[in-house]
Amino acid sequence: MIKVAIFTKSSIHSYSGTTRYIINLIKNLYGVNATVFYLANKQDNNAPISHIGSSETIAYNSYILPITKELIPTMSYWKALYKLKNFDVLYSVEPDILPVLLLLLVSKVYNKKLIICTSKTRKRPLRKSLLRYILIFPYSVLKDFTVSLVSNLHVFNQEDFKYAKAKYRNSKIFYIPHFLVDKKRIKVNCSKTFIVLYVGRLDTNQKQIELLAKIVKEVIAKNTDIKFHIVGDGEGKNIVVELEKENKKNVKYLGTINDIKLKHEYNIANLFLFPSKWEDFGISLLEAQSRGIPAIAFNVRGPREIIKTHTQGTLIKPFEYKRMENEIINRYYSWKTNRKKYLEDKNKISKIAFKKWGIETIMPKLIDMFTSIVK
Repeated sequence: MIKVAIFTKSSIHSYSGTTRYIINLIKNLYGVNATVFYLANKQDNNAPISHIGSSETIAYNSYILPITKELIPTMSYWKALYKLKNFDVLYSVEPDILPVLLLLLVSKVYNKKLIICTSKTRKRPLRKSLLRYILIFPYSVLKDFTVSLVSNLHVFNQEDFKYAKAKYRNSKIFYIPHFLVDKKRIKVNCSKTFIVLYVGRLDTNQKQIELLAKIVKEVIAKNTDIKFHIVGDGEGKNIVVELEKENKKNVKYLGTINDIKLKHEYNIANLFLFPSKWEDFGISLLEAQSRGIPAIAFNVRGPREIIKTHTQGTLIKPFEYKRMENEIINRYYSWKTNRKKYLEDKNKISKIAFKKWGIETIMPKLIDMFTSIVK
């Protein structure tokens, strides 16, 4: 059995897409023994973890590799490094420069195979700012150089695949998107209340929670029949809590919930809102599509990998939030005037998602990625 060490900065208790990807990977990598190493200063050492997004307890080994804050390596640091000699593959979902350099060194010393998940490096900031440009450009150049030293790269979308093929010519590129955990398509529903759902981190930068709150307020001001359910946690939690207080009849904040409750939210939702600035893929968006929920997102990397037809949703030019507001209301009237057609479209969306990203389609590719590089 192949032994894989998985490296992440994300806490297993967070609701991030990275965390959920790792959990789903561990649960479904048949024939592969996986262990998590946290690139942080705290750990859940060899303890069963009750994952926020799961209704079950998942037991697995986990260790700490403290390289993000501690300048002087501790004994636990050296012990964790020593443990890596027992693994066949080192697999990092974090493409940051320091972890990549460390794992490159370890892979050379122990003669192990290394795979890094990577994405297209931004050369310009999303917001116009001379200071941001000065800071991001040299970092992006250094990151590109560091990643180019890695022999095996994993990307989640076509844009990153094309970028990696052109940029990292000496590396083997694995294009394998995220996958759906459910093995069978779930019966879709068209509820009697028009609920717009958001699932993800309440992040004020990438996820634009402040903008989400603004969109919600303005839509409610135009149409009080539209309800919003928000799932997740993060630095923008107070924004959502305040939003709920001001709009108790139209906004419901659920915080972090388990899989059973999450499936219920997907089951009753009729539209998915996804205002991210960027994504490597978009796990919650994919989950929503698997339940047949059309989505509204900005036309950025990640969402445009998933949303290909008008039936699946609408991609809005970044970051024209007024158009996003109007599209929510347009979808509401489509649902209200012809629910039978809306349900038919939801079934089409679900079929597309399972055909492209079902676990039986994607998981063999992931298993082959790990096994092929150690042969």
